[in-house]
Amino acid sequence: METDIPEILSDLRIGADAWSGVQEPVAHALTHDDIQNAVAEYLAAGGVITNIPAGVSSNQPVTFNSRITGSSTGMEREQQKRVQAKRTAKDIEYCQMLEDLVILDCGRWEIGPAMGISDHTVQRLLRTYFSTRTEFDKWRASGHGKSTLINGEKPCSKCKTLKPLSEYYSNPSKKDGHCSECKACENARRRAANAKQAA
Repeated sequence: METDIPEILSDLRIGADAWSGVQEPVAHALTHDDIQNAVAEYLAAGGVITNIPAGVSSNQPVTFNSRITGSSTGMEREQQKRVQAKRTAKDIEYCQMLEDLVILDCGRWEIGPAMGISDHTVQRLLRTYFSTRTEFDKWRASGHGKSTLINGEKPCSKCKTLKPLSEYYSNPSKKDGHCSECKACENARRRAANAKQAA
């Protein structure tokens, strides 16, 4: 029985056949100039390119290497962005006030009430926006818990005497790595607590 299938199959072409007669490889390379020229042609033809800020285009979870980096929903992230935008706007106002008040001779505790904010907020503003400006040093809070002296001695918070660090128990939860009371005061306090508990 004779059919015409061989004739049909002989004319059939697949995608790989398009490359069968090519002798030289085709270079597939685009430069930045090629991309800029293509964009210019697209815009000249009436095309419009819309710039979408990063993180605003969708409410999908933020991912990096296919891992979700934020557990909050899109609505929560937008709420946080609005709150941060308000805080930044207020910070700009407060920084301008601080710039105006720095020329006056006023103390650290007068700045917060004059601006209507707490000292904690003033210290945050100084750390964030004026960390390298020396004219604001008069308002900076001294570091709490940093009582270790350069020569390796520290004042005891109980007996107020200056003692070497070897006279203190180590305490990793403290900023300087040592207890605030010397060993003698610490032992006396523990003995008094034990005696009170035993009685």
